Amino acid sequence: MSHPATPIKHRSQHNGDRSFIRFINKTNDEVCVIWLDFDGNPVPFAYLITKGAFVDIDTYENHPWMFENPNNGDRFVVEKSEVYFPVSWKTEYRKMNRPQRGCSRQPIQRKNLLITYPVDSLKDRALRVIRNVLEKPEDSFKLDIPHSIQADVYKLMLKKSRNRNQATQDSRS
Repeated sequence: MSHPATPIKHRSQHNGDRSFIRFINKTNDEVCVIWLDFDGNPVPFAYLITKGAFVDIDTYENHPWMFENPNNGDRFVVEKSEVYFPVSWKTEYRKMNRPQRGCSRQPIQRKNLLITYPVDSLKDRALRVIRNVLEKPEDSFKLDIPHSIQADVYKLMLKKSRNRNQATQDSRS
């Protein structure tokens, strides 16, 4: 699986409270759940193949997570953000009303987090639609559209090709 060429400025920290989360795929696409390690390197953690698939993760509030389509590199969001930082269970507990907390020892509840599509600009959405109907990156220059948009489609097509090639290599190893 390839990862974006733009540097990731987020990375996991060694301190922080625990967080118990459940990422749920609400898209019609395959989603790779990615943890950003202590150096900021993306580490594939789980693949959610179908809509409704989920993964339970015991993590920490200072551990960032990202979500990507392994086939074309498109990013997804959780709580409207491409990079999600979990909230500690203590913070979630304090948000509860006192009667909800109760005195009995109830298990800590996982926070359900929905992986969704980002709200794209009209241009970005149009570029993705065009990319999905073309067979080869070079085909973008055959379209009767402005050259700058042809170039944008071409770049998206190359990114899609690299992701497919990387996925093929990963499956062979």
